Amino acid sequence: MWNPCANVAPRQEIASVKVDQKKSSVLSKTQRTEIANKCPDKVFDSELKVVKANQCRNCGECNRLAKQCGVDKLVDIEEAADRWLLDIESNGSWTGREIVTLGAMALSRQLNAFNKAF
Repeated sequence: MWNPCANVAPRQEIASVKVDQKKSSVLSKTQRTEIANKCPDKVFDSELKVVKANQCRNCGECNRLAKQCGVDKLVDIEEAADRWLLDIESNGSWTGREIVTLGAMALSRQLNAFNKAF
């Protein structure tokens, strides 16, 4: 069976990313910059201000690094309880949208066949 999709990972959408400014002020400029630069999704600017909250994947790297600097729970990341995203890695033959659309059509056909059988 041929599979056009290399990987699919569901994740909850991030509702908000908030930096505790009191805790942030305890950190040196160098520490804030280091935490911002280590964020794999580049959510923060060099002063640890949130600039791209919608790109956060809630990896926890910011809080892990802050804890190493003596600051616990620097960043509060809230997930949207009712919103999910699919990260789709294609092998290149189809786009992510095509994979989802064609997959939904195949599932619909299979569910209809199952329904008719009973």
